[in-house]
Parts: sequence; C-alpha cells; structure tokens
Amino acid sequence: MARLFVCDRGGWITADIDASGPVLGDALDHEKADPVIRCAVLMAISALARGGTWPTAVLQIMSSFMTDMKNEVRTEQLM
Repeated sequence: MARLFVCDRGGWITADIDASGPVLGDALDHEKADPVIRCAVLMAISALARGGTWPTAVLQIMSSFMTDMKNEVRTEQLM
C-alpha cells in the first residue's frame, strides 16, 4: 500500500490518501503525484464550496477527461 499526504500552501486543506495495488500504489509514488492530487482536491473542494453550477461543471470536465484518458489507454493497448 502506498500513502500520500498533500496540503495546500496555506495549510487550510489536507488530504491523506492510501492506495492499494501495484498500479495505484505506483501512481502515488509518481514524481508528479503531489501537485496533481493537490490540484484535483482543491478544484473539487472549491467547486463544492462555491456551489451553484460549479460542482456540475467540474464533474462534466472530469468525466470528459476520464473518457479521453480511457480512449487513449485503449488505443495504446491495441498498438
């Protein structure tokens, strides 16, 4: 199991993340794990705090990103 603790520069938000398995564990060990996860957590919390249409907009953007990522992985596997 891998573990990553991230926080914003002001120390207002912290996230303690555990991941099991070789793929997700390796992802938490990636050199870019801290800034990517920090950005994702701050984006999600900010959208929820702001309310209105922001949470839905974030979900739509994340859904589109995940679909693109899934298609990219499938394309690489077929090569």
